[in-house]
Amino acid sequence: MEFGAVPTRLFGALMVLLASCGFTPAVGRDGGSGPVLDAAVDDAGPDAGPIYTGKCGSTGAIRDNFDDGAIDNEWRTTGMASEANGVLSVTPNSSQTFSGYLSKHRVDLTGTNVEVEVPQMLDTTSNAIAALYLVADPNHYLAITQVHGKLNAEWADGGGATDVNATYDPVNQKWWRISEASGKVTFEISADGATYSLLSTITTPTWVNDVVIALGGYSDGVVTHGTVAYDNLDEKLDLAGWCKADTFTDNFMRSSVGYDWTARFTPTTGAAGCIPSVNNGAHFDQSGIPNSRCWLASGHGYDLAGSRVYAHVPSIVTTKPGWTTFLRAISDNVSDAMLIAWDTGNLCAQIRSETPICRPYDMAKDLYWRIGEAGGTLVFDASPDATVWTPVATVPVPFALNALEIQVGTEATTSFAGTVGLVVSGYND
Repeated sequence: MEFGAVPTRLFGALMVLLASCGFTPAVGRDGGSGPVLDAAVDDAGPDAGPIYTGKCGSTGAIRDNFDDGAIDNEWRTTGMASEANGVLSVTPNSSQTFSGYLSKHRVDLTGTNVEVEVPQMLDTTSNAIAALYLVADPNHYLAITQVHGKLNAEWADGGGATDVNATYDPVNQKWWRISEASGKVTFEISADGATYSLLSTITTPTWVNDVVIALGGYSDGVVTHGTVAYDNLDEKLDLAGWCKADTFTDNFMRSSVGYDWTARFTPTTGAAGCIPSVNNGAHFDQSGIPNSRCWLASGHGYDLAGSRVYAHVPSIVTTKPGWTTFLRAISDNVSDAMLIAWDTGNLCAQIRSETPICRPYDMAKDLYWRIGEAGGTLVFDASPDATVWTPVATVPVPFALNALEIQVGTEATTSFAGTVGLVVSGYND
C-alpha cells in the first residue's frame, strides 16, 4: 500500500461534488420547494412508514438495493445516473460535474457503517473516478475511490486530504465499507461482503455524525470511460428512521449558518431577493423582487410523529404588501408539506395545496409558532412564551411524518420597494 497526499485533481473534483450539494458557497441557490401560500409542490412517490429498529438518524435510514428501477425519495441525482437491472449505473462524462446519487439528508456514522457493492468498474487505465463519499463539508470528508487502477482510502479533516492506496482488484475489492467504532474510522474492502480486509484506519473525526452519502464519479474530461455500478447499499443494517423533530434545537447564537442547516434562496438565476444568514439570530432580509424567497433548510430529516417543531419569531412590526414569513415541514415527496405562516396580517396554517386556515395575527401573543402531532392530529398553534399555546388549526394527519425537512424563511410574492428584515431568535429553543 502507498500513503500520501490526494492528487489535487481528486480533491478539486470533490469540491465540485460539494457545490452540487449546496455546501459551497455557504449560501446556495436551489430549485425551491414551492411558494409560501402553497405548502407543497408537485412530485411523485409516497413516503414509506416502516418499523425502525436501528439508531435514529444513522446510516440505516438510507438503504437501497436499487431493484425498483426508480430514484427513491431519499436521493438527489445528478449527471448520467440511472437505476436498471437491479443496480445504480453511473457513466461519468465530465471532470467538473459529479454524476451519481447524493442523499437528501445527512446521517450519523457513529457506531455503524456505510457498505456498498461495486460489481462493475470504470476503465481502470483512465483517470476517471468511481467513489463512495461521506461528506460533512468541503474540508471534512471520508471516501473510498478508484482511479487509474488504484483503490484509495481518502480523508480530509480540515486540512489537505491524504490517502492510502492499493492496486485495484475487481474480484477481491468488490465491496467497499467505511465504518466507525470505538473512536476509529475503518476503510475496508471485501470479495463477498462477509469477510473484510483492512485498507486503512484513522481516529474518528468529530463530524462523522453529520455526513451526506454520495455514490458516483467523474470522468477525466468530456469523454466517458465506461460505467460504474453500485448495489446493495447498507442492506445489512437495521432499518433506521429519522430522529424526532424536537431533538434538534438551535438558538442561532453564532456568526455562520453552520452545517445543521443549508441556506437556500430563489430565484436560481439573476438577482437574489434575499440571502439568509446567521449572526446572533437567523436573518432574512427580503427585498421586493417578486416571487423571491430565502430560507434555512434542516440538513437532517426528522420524524414529526408524536413530536413538534417551533420557531421564535419576534413581533412582526415592519411589513410590505406581498411579504410573508413561514415555518414549514416538507417530506421527501415534496407534494406532502405543511406550514404555519404570517401573511397579510394573518397567521395561517396550511396542508399541501389546500385552502389555508387563518386568524388575525397578534404581535403580542404570536411570538412562537409551532407544528406538532399527537394522537393522529396535527396541531398548528402559537404562544407568547413557548409555554401557553393557542391553536391556529387542527387537522387529521394526512401523510407520513417520518422523513421531514424543516424550513424557516421569508418570501416576496409581489414586487415592493425597499427591504423587510426578519430575525428568527431560536428553533425549538
